[in-house]
Amino acid sequence: MFESFDTVWKLFIASLASAAITLAPTVTPTLTPTQIPTAIPTQQTQQTQTDTIRAVNEVSAATSKNWSGYASTNGSFTSVSGTWTIPLVSESGHTSSDATWVGIGGIKSTDIIQAGTQNIISSSGQIISSPFYEMLPDNAVAVTSLQIKPGDSITVNIIQQSHTNQWQISIRNNTTSQMYIATVTYSSSLSSAEWIEEAPSNGTNILPLDNFSSLQLTGGSATQNNVSTTISGSGSFEITMVNSSDQVISIPSTLGSDGASFSVSRSNATSTAPNPQFDQNPSGWRRRGTGVGQYTRTSQARRVRY
Repeated sequence: MFESFDTVWKLFIASLASAAITLAPTVTPTLTPTQIPTAIPTQQTQQTQTDTIRAVNEVSAATSKNWSGYASTNGSFTSVSGTWTIPLVSESGHTSSDATWVGIGGIKSTDIIQAGTQNIISSSGQIISSPFYEMLPDNAVAVTSLQIKPGDSITVNIIQQSHTNQWQISIRNNTTSQMYIATVTYSSSLSSAEWIEEAPSNGTNILPLDNFSSLQLTGGSATQNNVSTTISGSGSFEITMVNSSDQVISIPSTLGSDGASFSVSRSNATSTAPNPQFDQNPSGWRRRGTGVGQYTRTSQARRVRY
């Protein structure tokens, strides 16, 4: 079925649009607290536990249908960076995907500049990883000159230059010491910074999120109001990805003691129903932003259904 998978992948990556908020991260507040557990349930526990309350201590929290990670909207942002290891994903009999990126804008605005990596895994288990950058509303740009694969350590930096609308995007494969650097022109609202693991979309529907198990992001930083800071220092809030039944799909850990690191864990919950159309035609996969939904931050604990 996938004899020309490599060929259709090239068509797919060329058509990538908006690894940004895909369907707009419908980032919404969660419900009122009752009893707070001391730890997040394991995947085994999650299968039998419902309406578990998770504490949110030093950060606010929100939920999204396609984002999981951290974001900050407190101020003006002119740089963002992060380092992660591309996860080794596993197949489930259907084509699925995930994307990891850092970006500026897109929470309170429809603009976003972002860069990162994506995995796509076919129903037969073939994995193709690719770096990209994107500036809405333009299509994503595939970085074909930089080779990456699961297990590689990647560092991404997006930095505004002395010219207001000039940006330097760098993607470094720390494992191979190869680097891609581009200078681009983009008018940004500078309104937010993000460190995100995402379930991509075809522009209308969120597509199946692969089983990436766990992702660790380190060195999360930003320039906020002209001051260098960490994810924690930026006053960030965490975002948990949930499906249409409010089951947790992907959840970030609390921030590490350095304020710049966290992990994202994939649950056993189904992100969205498999679509045979994409099994047959993985080149039909693309990201397309449709604007940003409303969200409300809350410092309360929240109810999430496992």
